[in-house]
Amino acid sequence: MDVAEARPGAGCPGPGTPYSRAFGLHAASPDCDVVLTHSTAGRPGEQARATWAITWTVSWRGFDGTAPVAGTLPPMTSRATTELAVAEAQSVTTG
Repeated sequence: MDVAEARPGAGCPGPGTPYSRAFGLHAASPDCDVVLTHSTAGRPGEQARATWAITWTVSWRGFDGTAPVAGTLPPMTSRATTELAVAEAQSVTTG
């Protein structure tokens, strides 16, 4: 996606809100978003490519049969790419 077409939403503090199943599958993030500022009309395929990345940090604790054990895995990054069609809607507001 071109930089001119997307910008991170204002007020995305740090890593965002931890996931909870209580949010449901398609709930919007309460504190992070992406705003697409241009339509994809006229682009090849009338779409723009978007890539998301999530970096995971995993700590673990367990027991090896004789003593507690623990550790931290190296950071892992998951990425996903998709094509999006972005429509444009215009509106007029008054006073």
